Amino acid sequence: MCISSFAGQARLFICNNDETIKVYDLPGLQRLASISLPTAVNYTSVSPDGTKLCAVGDSNQVYLYEVTGQGSYTQISTLTAANDACFSCAWNQTSDKFAVACQDGYVCVWDIRSSQKLAKLPSVQNPHVKGAARSVKFSMAGSVDLLMFSEHMSYVNLVDARTFNETQSVRVAPANSDQHISGITFSPDSKTIFVGLETAVLEYDVDTMSRRSFPAGSLQMADEDRGRNGTGADESGDRSHAEPRGRDRRDDGIKSLFVRGLANGTRAEDLTAAFENYGVVKDVYIPKDYYSGNIKGFAYIQYSSQEEATKAYDKIEYLTINGRRLTVEWAQGDRKTPNEMRSKEGGGRSGGRRRSVDRYSSRNGRYERSRSRSRDRRRSRSRFGLPAAARDLATGRETEKGTGIVTVVGTDFLIR
Repeated sequence: MCISSFAGQARLFICNNDETIKVYDLPGLQRLASISLPTAVNYTSVSPDGTKLCAVGDSNQVYLYEVTGQGSYTQISTLTAANDACFSCAWNQTSDKFAVACQDGYVCVWDIRSSQKLAKLPSVQNPHVKGAARSVKFSMAGSVDLLMFSEHMSYVNLVDARTFNETQSVRVAPANSDQHISGITFSPDSKTIFVGLETAVLEYDVDTMSRRSFPAGSLQMADEDRGRNGTGADESGDRSHAEPRGRDRRDDGIKSLFVRGLANGTRAEDLTAAFENYGVVKDVYIPKDYYSGNIKGFAYIQYSSQEEATKAYDKIEYLTINGRRLTVEWAQGDRKTPNEMRSKEGGGRSGGRRRSVDRYSSRNGRYERSRSRSRDRRRSRSRFGLPAAARDLATGRETEKGTGIVTVVGTDFLIR
């Protein structure tokens, strides 16, 4: 069901299993139109400017319509989302992007000016059925610029709708059990999100201050210098004909690059093939989530020399692998080998601060190692146990158990 406005008149759109969308006026409920589709319809959404309509159903097809000046609906495009049926769709506040949530655990995003996907976002539990993407929403006010989508059970994901490279996943169900998610929405001012569960409605505050803050400014190149995509790179992301990114030159010996925006299922071989054109790739490290086994969306590429890493950094600003646009930045350091880690840990024990004390336990007749209280506090605030700033609207209480924030890629979008 969707409510929109045309020429000052409110309209109600109702999706049906009889493969139609029926349009009624409000409040009179007089039928104005019936839109026929080749599949049972699950969801429809009208763009905020009232000029376009998106509809999805029991197939992987996405149907786009133009709202004519007479208030009728003309199909203008059919797009393919993921591999399974589509559940819901949504427009952003400027009516130039729309997103579709799919049964196989992906959210696909398009710019209205292109038939190519802008992003394909995996759920945390993808490809498990619990990770089916159900509801999708864009923030509709101010400069918050977030996309939110829910999974079939337990997780809600927030995505930076400016770049679609930063994701934050929030487990809204207790850690020891799963719960179905009935729905999600932003408040009208986009300062709050609401998540419906089987037994409660949770409220989270959006960190609007950080969303209004941009980390850095940059000079914009003239159109004739930017190339077709406006970055100085060609369509493949190669910056061979662009000026080097000299402001980030390194002379500290670091040989690793940080790559973010990876699709789930990306392999080390995929990254090696893309980066070995610029030097000898010594190591590729793709971190994975301990519990789900999914990759966290970023990776580290280590070259055999800093000169090779610099060459790759200068020539690649972004590239596309497995349908995802990846960005490339300098890493903060090189990954340590196991021997280097053991050497570092050994040196730490030889002097200075005592990290632990061995004590004899009469209960079990053996020595045990105790940890300091400060260390225990740090452990209790691990990224899987950190209490989220959620409020149960039914009781008015803050939820101290069962709701934890898990940052998969990038910064936090919610206030902890």
